[in-house]
Amino acid sequence: MDPEKINDFDFLRGKKINDVERQFKKRIEEIETAHKDYFSKRPPKYSDDEGDKLYNHYMYHQSAGQARLIWEDTSNLDPNIKEEVESAFMEIFVR
Repeated sequence: MDPEKINDFDFLRGKKINDVERQFKKRIEEIETAHKDYFSKRPPKYSDDEGDKLYNHYMYHQSAGQARLIWEDTSNLDPNIKEEVESAFMEIFVR
């Protein structure tokens, strides 16, 4: 592997893991953008945010080659949006 094409974080965690996480983050941003009106009408979890953010509702964990998506207990997102996130997660992490 060309050392010029890998950053320190990729080296420590593995380029494939970081690429997958970048893909998921991009899909999350796309989902949130597609539902911009929905999120802008919801109250922000943090005062610095303008409206609600999708990342306030889930977390994911990777260990030993396995990944899990976990919804926050307080998440009250529209079920269709949750389904979009779950589909993206399965497509990217579990393929």
